[in-house]
Amino acid sequence: MMLGQSAKAWRAHECRTLVPPSSPKTSLPASRLLVRSVVKRSFASPQPAATASATSTSLQSSIGNGQRLDQHIPINMNYPGLQQLHTSPDIYLVKSFLDDAHCDSIISNAVSKGLEDSPVAYAGWTRDAAELLRMAALGPAVWLSFPTANAALNAGGPIAQVARQIMGAWAEAMLLCGTCIAGWLAYQQQQLKKMRTSTSVLLPGDDKGSREFVARSEDLLQSHCSTFEAPTVIHYDEGQVLSPHYDANREAVVEDANRGGQTLATLILYLNEVTKGGRTAFGKLGLSVEPQKGDCLLFFPATAAGEFDERTEHEGETAVQEKWICRIWKHQNQVNPPMGLPADFQATSEWRRTSQTG
Repeated sequence: MMLGQSAKAWRAHECRTLVPPSSPKTSLPASRLLVRSVVKRSFASPQPAATASATSTSLQSSIGNGQRLDQHIPINMNYPGLQQLHTSPDIYLVKSFLDDAHCDSIISNAVSKGLEDSPVAYAGWTRDAAELLRMAALGPAVWLSFPTANAALNAGGPIAQVARQIMGAWAEAMLLCGTCIAGWLAYQQQQLKKMRTSTSVLLPGDDKGSREFVARSEDLLQSHCSTFEAPTVIHYDEGQVLSPHYDANREAVVEDANRGGQTLATLILYLNEVTKGGRTAFGKLGLSVEPQKGDCLLFFPATAAGEFDERTEHEGETAVQEKWICRIWKHQNQVNPPMGLPADFQATSEWRRTSQTG
């Protein structure tokens, strides 16, 4: 991942890969629920055969990539209230996923535990650091060690001694480069914090609302909650925002190994009515979802095999009114505490019991 082209990243309670501030954003109309077609017809003049062939090859490649990335985890397509908002990538909305009482229970529990500034972390830093070190070894470190190397060669002496002097100078130069790289990565981390302004708290499933959320998520995703991160409540005051980002991590195998690996599905539960601002917008898809209390948004940041899907870039638009959401991430593997639910957690659902007895 070349740093001039790669997106910055942040994670922990919020998201994975952050889109640089200079990235263009899609301007979306203020509609209740907007799905804008991303397919445009072209009435341009016919192109030469060679150009048409190249275009056809490019289109086939794009379609092939889309079909591969559409292989997300299976879900319960018969789940009550499930609506498909977008195809390829698949994005769903479940109407009335939780009732008002359960939503209020989640907010109450979050307030009682106390919310703190949403943490961020630089996802992809391992790959960036490796790339910078490789570039330093072939460039700056060589240049910095050149005077010493040149002097050693001109002075003559045993080959082994000259080699030690040259390698020593190069090692010192690499140490200096490594220190600069570490400082740059730390600076990037600080910059990311400026682009996330909400507060949040992790819930261990100790209230009826979060327990119900977990249980119904199991039913919808057809997955055991041991692969879920514990529900995270996120609060936005007026003016707070979540910049464009991705929930998956290209370096999940290394950087997210202790939290279940890659993020395969995201569930966002809207906990309060928001009539203006604060929509969840997928800029690349022309899709914007307005929060409605009890509704739950579902999308897939990566394939079932863990392949990163950049089409799911999304953002939380600037809050004009207070906004509460609760999020569950489903990972590839088991998620242990503290990010995961307690080992003895049992998902219980009032809805399940009612359905079974009915």
